[in-house]
Amino acid sequence: MKLDDLLFALVGGVLIGCAARALWPTLALWAGILLATVGMIGGTMIYLDVLQFAAETPNVDWWRHFWQLGTGIALVSAVAALTRRLPFPR
Repeated sequence: MKLDDLLFALVGGVLIGCAARALWPTLALWAGILLATVGMIGGTMIYLDVLQFAAETPNVDWWRHFWQLGTGIALVSAVAALTRRLPFPR
């Protein structure tokens, strides 16, 4: 994994974390950013190591970015759904 992969994961993690905070107000902002960044790094590792796709492409590797965004969104969504606070009647 190169530095540009980590930078894209950090920037994308901040954007996804902020969007997650808007969608799930009970999710802490720092948790959304952290989960999205970890998910995006995990997506890069899945794309490069598990699926064995080429790390070097002559142009922008859009499939890698789709994998990064997909895993980041999936991780934040799963944790937000699992930790959701349900209102109980009094």
